[in-house]
Amino acid sequence: IRTEELERAVVAGCSPRTHKRLFQEAIADSGLNPQRLGLVNIREGCAWPHRGEREAATLRARDQIAMEVSDIAAQTPRPATQAGITSAALVIGSGVTGMTAAIELADAGIPVTLVECTTTLGGTASSDASGLIASIQEHPAVSLNLKKHITQVDGSVGAYYVDIAPYATHNTDHGSPSTDHRGPFGTIIVATGNPNEETRELAKQLRLPQDADGFLPEARVRLRPGDYIERGIYVCGSAHYPCDAAEAQFQAYSAASRALRHLSRGTVTAQGALAQVDPEKCNGCGDCFDVCSFASVTMVNRSKGISLSVIDPLLCTGCGNCVSVCPVGAATVAGWTDTQIEAQMRVALSPAPSIRPPALIFACEWSGYAAAELAGAQGLTYPPNIRLIRLDCSGRLQPGLILKAFELGAAGVLVLG
Repeated sequence: IRTEELERAVVAGCSPRTHKRLFQEAIADSGLNPQRLGLVNIREGCAWPHRGEREAATLRARDQIAMEVSDIAAQTPRPATQAGITSAALVIGSGVTGMTAAIELADAGIPVTLVECTTTLGGTASSDASGLIASIQEHPAVSLNLKKHITQVDGSVGAYYVDIAPYATHNTDHGSPSTDHRGPFGTIIVATGNPNEETRELAKQLRLPQDADGFLPEARVRLRPGDYIERGIYVCGSAHYPCDAAEAQFQAYSAASRALRHLSRGTVTAQGALAQVDPEKCNGCGDCFDVCSFASVTMVNRSKGISLSVIDPLLCTGCGNCVSVCPVGAATVAGWTDTQIEAQMRVALSPAPSIRPPALIFACEWSGYAAAELAGAQGLTYPPNIRLIRLDCSGRLQPGLILKAFELGAAGVLVLG
């Protein structure tokens, strides 16, 4: 890389799931952007599943390498986004669960703002929690806000801002003179007890999913620990699911521990496959807002009554759902653009005349692509005339790419997700 002054690198070898970071570190040491790396698996992904068809396996390996080269050549890396995490916490709900979490954070030196919609601490167990109540009332790091509730949540990972207002009707107190604007908070813990109106309002403000019974289930996150950024929002106790006092208190300790770990990071960095919207193309339809599973899309008002979709890079996971539904092509995912995918398709669907027109596979790297690799690792076989395109997520695949594959001569298209 140094000698030839290379701008990109493609490694033809083994699985990117196990070795991509190793090669990224290597090219970074050589002064190259780690995002400029392509890694194509010709071992589990080619040589092993086609052991009995050496010539066809070689042709496929050649094509898969050429496809990776075309992909990385068409890539435009996106610069990393970094933000600080404020060392302050907001705890919503002052039952035993909320108070336990607040004390854990405060004892660790974290300033805690505790918000409770009633006039007393302790919730349904107030008579049995006198010691905990006294600790909360006397702790210098805990700011109590009784008979109040959250009416607005703004900001993003590491710096959330909230409006705290007297607990009255939800329609009349937002923005009133008695509303306190608090923040920034690096973490928020929701401990509101059994689902009620407050829980429902909080779920909307914090963009948290609710199940059919109103509980706030754990968000399901794809298995990508190196790329996933925690929002710093945690749910514990009966708001999470029905549980007894002992389980609720255990959850409080767990939520506080996770919050402390999040705060201790100090900063968060988002890089790699992130979605973005071209403001010149966006027509404000809001389809991307409706399909985003990670609360990363905000619709911002602009002139002439047309909204603009804005994607928070600290919340985006690069799944590409927004890309697949955008009717005007305003949304793109850095590192997984239509241009890159089409470049791979053109290579894949230009086989030698002696080879049958290959079937094209679009495979989610977290499921379908992993299955293909495991098939090779376990000695399973499948036809070598397929050509496989790895996707960050199958949700990113917009229908036009499938139609393009047939236009370019694919005998068939398979989506593995």
